[in-house]
Amino acid sequence: MGSNRKLILIVGLGSALLGVVATLVFQDGSQKTNQAKSLQRKNDSWAPPKPMWVKTPDSTANKQEVASGERRSERDVGNSPKPTLENPPAVTQVRDETAQNPHTTAQALLAFAEEMSIQMQGAFSDRETRYTVSRQLIACARDGQAKGSAQAARALCLFNLERLKERFPDELSPSYQSLLAELPEDLIFVAGVTKPNVEK
Repeated sequence: MGSNRKLILIVGLGSALLGVVATLVFQDGSQKTNQAKSLQRKNDSWAPPKPMWVKTPDSTANKQEVASGERRSERDVGNSPKPTLENPPAVTQVRDETAQNPHTTAQALLAFAEEMSIQMQGAFSDRETRYTVSRQLIACARDGQAKGSAQAARALCLFNLERLKERFPDELSPSYQSLLAELPEDLIFVAGVTKPNVEK
């Protein structure tokens, strides 16, 4: 009789333990299922974040400007003319954008670099385009100071002109060398190009 009681007790404890384990496994499984569903919902609605400098019509800043009756300044990228090789960003525009957000590159310079990248692709593949782009780069680097262009934009023009000159030295070396003779040392330094040593 004593051994039957022990057996019943062991079977009872075993069943209870099995019930607890089954409950824990079920709860853990349903919890993981709920977590997976939650992650799936998040992934379904996920969209890449917009860059900080992009202003959309429904952004909070624009709503505040409309509510307060303020107009956006002409320096905002949306209203300013698209930078081109003939129209590099102005010193004042770059200075103002940098003052607004000193931890990022000015949006005008980024847009200018993007436009220049497109022009450079054409210049590397087509001789007529290369002639046009090289003339624009020379004008940007040389005449930019008189036009009030940012030094960083002028340096970018000079740097890309050097890239073209290295790839097509027969076409561009003479005009590149004469340009370097006209430019100030600080611009050459910022562009990261080396002025050739001319022995007299």
